[in-house]
Amino acid sequence: MMRAVLPQMRLQQSGHIVNVSSVAGFVARGSAGYDGATKFAIEALSEALAEEVASRDIRVTIVEPGPFRKDFAGRSLRLPANPMTWQYPGTAILAEHFKKISGRQEDDSRKAAEAILRSVESNFSPLRLPLGEKGDCADRRKARKCPRRPCCLAGSRSKNSILG
Repeated sequence: MMRAVLPQMRLQQSGHIVNVSSVAGFVARGSAGYDGATKFAIEALSEALAEEVASRDIRVTIVEPGPFRKDFAGRSLRLPANPMTWQYPGTAILAEHFKKISGRQEDDSRKAAEAILRSVESNFSPLRLPLGEKGDCADRRKARKCPRRPCCLAGSRSKNSILG
């Protein structure tokens, strides 16, 4: 998608690209290596692109959502038919955790969408936009510093919360 829209953004000398990552983009966990690898790649690609296009007034934001109600832990989750639980006990624990939380995540996807739109429409949009109860800025800043731009607009549930 970026490859398709960047030529026009370069011509018009403006635009905003929003990529969606997750906590897995900076904290890899056992039994979720592929997910972590793809999210790390999104983070790296977005960081590099932000630097490359900044002079053309093209902005890049990486949305880093916490556990929102979505289908990830439900019917979209594919587990092996014959799991090797004795070799990889963490996988069974993680799968059980996903079953328990599926459809019960506390954060509101509608509020997240509104926060993303506010970020894109604002004059100040962060490179990273952590969202949700578990998307706390302070924790993410400790895990990974953001040297060029502030990490987020506000802490998730503080009085200045972007989620409101």
